Amino acid sequence: MDAPELEGQCRYEIDLAFRSKRRLADILDGQRVQIHRQGTDRYGRTLAALSVNGRDVGDQLVSEGLARTWSGRREPWC
Repeated sequence: MDAPELEGQCRYEIDLAFRSKRRLADILDGQRVQIHRQGTDRYGRTLAALSVNGRDVGDQLVSEGLARTWSGRREPWC
């Protein structure tokens, strides 16, 4: 999943990032979250999928237009 950055390149990306952040907080609020670790990226960061009530959180954000499927490379939001 590719989410917009809070310190993005344009007002659109920044606004979308804040909307995505708030929506993620709403989805996770008070819920039991399952973390499915999937390895690390080239920078050593953990890659994982989150699910709440059996639903993939990344897929939910993508379906709501608040993130997009990872294409294998960074794409501009602006």
